[in-house]
Amino acid sequence: MTKHLPPTRGKHALRFSYSQWYPQWESSTELSDSPFGQATLKITVHGGTAWEPLTEDELALIDSVIDGLPELLPLVATKLREWDESLRDTKLFRETFNQPSIYLFDRDEHPRKSWTFVVERLAFEGDNWGVHLEFSERQFQRMWAGD
Repeated sequence: MTKHLPPTRGKHALRFSYSQWYPQWESSTELSDSPFGQATLKITVHGGTAWEPLTEDELALIDSVIDGLPELLPLVATKLREWDESLRDTKLFRETFNQPSIYLFDRDEHPRKSWTFVVERLAFEGDNWGVHLEFSERQFQRMWAGD
């Protein structure tokens, strides 16, 4: 039996699938030089339906974010270390932050420019949460922590 893969999309040839559990489009790619405990970057476009494909401006924003990650990751790491100064040690930083992701929310925004970089912050007794760094295109806006 031949497995049919979804077509690749965007400049980085990502394969997106639709999750009905959480209405969103999902993909992943390798995150070269990841400062986090994982080198896989999850990409999520929240909302929509399986019959509403990703738009060209969503794909353009995703491509722009991926292209900008070499310059943005040091900023992200700096902001996370400022947020928790106990994580200045590189090894502890890698052990503490996992599952790097980029999220696009608010499908009503045209053209798309807002996105969030999220990492899971490992905590005590398995009580993990996400640290969210919000951006408008490549400009940092704010940071917050929560589920």
